Amino acid sequence: MIILLQNILAPSLTTVSQDYEEIAEASVNSLLEIIDSNYEVERAADKLFSGRLVLRDSA
Repeated sequence: MIILLQNILAPSLTTVSQDYEEIAEASVNSLLEIIDSNYEVERAADKLFSGRLVLRDSA
């Protein structure tokens, strides 16, 4: 049986919901670019992902 922490906390916490599939795809693409460049990366690239604020009782 799985008990999620969010189900037992009081008050319920406000969180940020993100598109994990989009983040995973971007991560894999970045890794493939690094591999294709023979690991010649001068600086890690920054990428921002959108999120949705999920307001709950703690807000």
